[in-house]
Amino acid sequence: MEKFTSSKKKNIKAIQQENTTPEITYKVELLIYVKDEGHILMQSEEYLSCISLIVQNNNPALSIKQNLLENGIILNQFYQYDIEGPFYISKDSKDIYYTCWLILTYNDYKFMKNNIDLNNKTKLVSISLAYIDDIKICDLSTLYLITKLKKDFKIS
Repeated sequence: MEKFTSSKKKNIKAIQQENTTPEITYKVELLIYVKDEGHILMQSEEYLSCISLIVQNNNPALSIKQNLLENGIILNQFYQYDIEGPFYISKDSKDIYYTCWLILTYNDYKFMKNNIDLNNKTKLVSISLAYIDDIKICDLSTLYLITKLKKDFKIS
């Protein structure tokens, strides 16, 4: 009886991983404070949060302006954005976050009901500062921006 002395060589091809780097996503977390009217604008999907935007062409200010326009808010052309960042969620994360809060006074904006994009899935909700402590905060960026708003404007 012949033992297994002859072995067949199998063609094994090593599969090499392509050396691709993951795409970096730039995001802006935005909180709008309408100072003269005493309310903030937040995003409402499943819960209340800051307005979250994907940044296009690595230009956070342009993305903010386009999103506000979709929601019927037109900013004055001379308005200066207060954008902070970049922030990283963790050491290994490729997502880059910016935070921004807009403090709007009477001459800084116009609200145009005709410009509202009805296909926009996110809704902006106006919340009075009297109810700011009743907001159930579900994410870190919302907590950071609301805490900063309370501290800087001495809202309790």
